[in-house]
Amino acid sequence: MAVFYVFHVAIGALLLEPASAAAKRLGGRALRHERGRRGHGWLAHYAFLPQAGPLALHQQAAYAGLVVVLVACVVFGTLYFTLRIAKLLERHEDQLQRSNAALERSRQAVATCNNADPLHADGDPPA
Repeated sequence: MAVFYVFHVAIGALLLEPASAAAKRLGGRALRHERGRRGHGWLAHYAFLPQAGPLALHQQAAYAGLVVVLVACVVFGTLYFTLRIAKLLERHEDQLQRSNAALERSRQAVATCNNADPLHADGDPPA
């Protein structure tokens, strides 16, 4: 769950305006506060395999090392996807700016043509 949270926070930071992000944050805090106020709090921890007895995985060096590597991969993966999305957004923004500039030049050209006198000095329409 933490992986999805970190990824969505990064995406929200890229896409949301600051006021909208602050409103979302305050809404989340209010929901968490309300749940804690009602006494629900965090769920109790239950063993995944109760028949196996206490595993004490946090005391096993191999497991702890694997968790560290896994978390590092998740962090770097999140950074990679966040940076990739940021680059795509920048590219799309540049495309929109170029398209907007071309549209403005086109509008000015049409306005110039519409303002031009359609008749020559001798009264004949242009060929």
